Amino acid sequence: MSWLYYLISLLSGAALTLQVGVNNQLREKVNSPMLSSLLSFSVGALCLGIVFAGVVLLLTGAYMIQKF
Repeated sequence: MSWLYYLISLLSGAALTLQVGVNNQLREKVNSPMLSSLLSFSVGALCLGIVFAGVVLLLTGAYMIQKF
């Protein structure tokens, strides 16, 4: 089980490094640190909302269509 923690730590470190590069490129493309922060936060919040909605649907079974 401890190998899972090492794997999660490794993936988190890689994702953090990747995120810094993506944010830097986005800031250069839009020429505004505020706009790039807004875009990054908005996309992250949207993705988190989609994942949350998917988990809620899976856990509650609301995705199943009842036949009459």
